[in-house]
Amino acid sequence: NHKKLVLVSGKFYYVKKDKMTVALKPDVVVNCCHGGEGENGILSGVFEFNGLPHTSPSLLPSALCMDKAVSKELFENMLFNQVKHFVFSRKEWERDSDKVLFHAESFLRYPLIVKPARLGSSIGIGVACKREDLISAIDIAGEFDDKIIVEEKLTDFVEVNCAAFKDGDKIVVSETEQPLSTSDFLSFNDKYSTGKMGGGHIIPAEIGTLNSQVKTLTERIY
Repeated sequence: NHKKLVLVSGKFYYVKKDKMTVALKPDVVVNCCHGGEGENGILSGVFEFNGLPHTSPSLLPSALCMDKAVSKELFENMLFNQVKHFVFSRKEWERDSDKVLFHAESFLRYPLIVKPARLGSSIGIGVACKREDLISAIDIAGEFDDKIIVEEKLTDFVEVNCAAFKDGDKIVVSETEQPLSTSDFLSFNDKYSTGKMGGGHIIPAEIGTLNSQVKTLTERIY
């Protein structure tokens, strides 16, 4: 039974025929959206264009962090270590899959992990140990995005999460978190279907002195 509203200059209006009536003017927008337009900068841009204070990052950092390919370029310029990766479009794959496979297999070593570039929550991610797996994983990733990343899969590693926010001029960095996966990578099922993070999580992460390094990198990226 909701009525349609339009947002103009920071106010929401009801529209009936050619008449607009103010419905509300928000003091602040609490962005609780997960993924998609709520997280990739589109909503942030709408709020900022309308002069509405909001709780999400602004347009640019939202867009950068949602796009794994662009994030990697940014991190390369910051001289951060990264796994080797290859980025291509769905059109390139559809036009000449042999060329894409040649590049991927020439510059990267199996096992590989394939990801839609601008999606989260491990949706559309696949692991490839041979060419047949790679073809299948790329086809699946292409169902979710028109930009795809193939990167070398880490086989002996600890995954660590770290968050940050700004309080005035001070950047506040969280404690590190080590999510425990039930498979060889943290899947959608691990994150959302079990009622807890995969096999649980360890806080702080069991990585010794690397904890301070993770926090320093997190602050620098933020």
